[in-house]
Amino acid sequence: YVNQVIKKHENTRADKEVDRITHVDTCSAQTGPIFLAYRSQDAINKVVDKYLQTPALYDFTAVDGVAHRVWKISEKADVDAVYRAFQGIDRIYIADGHHRAASAVKVGLKRREETPDYTGEEEFNYFLSVLFPHDELMIMDYNRTVKDLNGLTPDEFMAKVAGIFEVEPSDSPVAPDKKGVFGMYIGGKWYR
Repeated sequence: YVNQVIKKHENTRADKEVDRITHVDTCSAQTGPIFLAYRSQDAINKVVDKYLQTPALYDFTAVDGVAHRVWKISEKADVDAVYRAFQGIDRIYIADGHHRAASAVKVGLKRREETPDYTGEEEFNYFLSVLFPHDELMIMDYNRTVKDLNGLTPDEFMAKVAGIFEVEPSDSPVAPDKKGVFGMYIGGKWYR
């Protein structure tokens, strides 16, 4: 992150970081993984595919209905192959967790200053992350819900929105087809 290998595409807000910085600093742990993506690599894929053919170390469905399966890459040759492959990757992208990453890094930098015999190997120099190859990702629509029209009727609300954005009615749900286009369902009607 500090060396710009991990790329961010969002700016973070200081007010949102404060809570996360306090949490990481107090717990001496970052409890929410950063979702990272990288360009798929054959060397990594081969190792992962090998392990996916074996029984999972953990395999369960949580109370929310989400299935979780965990494999451990344990053979030294495989660990070394993955390590070497990642050594050659010069760009990794934050897909989710910009504020968590920025906060963890800020705590790490603070701890470096507080540690006179700092070596770079300390745990605070790293953050918890999960990495996925780009060709296994599906980018889904990012939708927001309006919970309160602030006393406006749906038509009044849409009139205010139309004063800022281009708005047109739609007969069906709208999926974004380019940056800046989104769908809205309000008052029993779809808008684009």
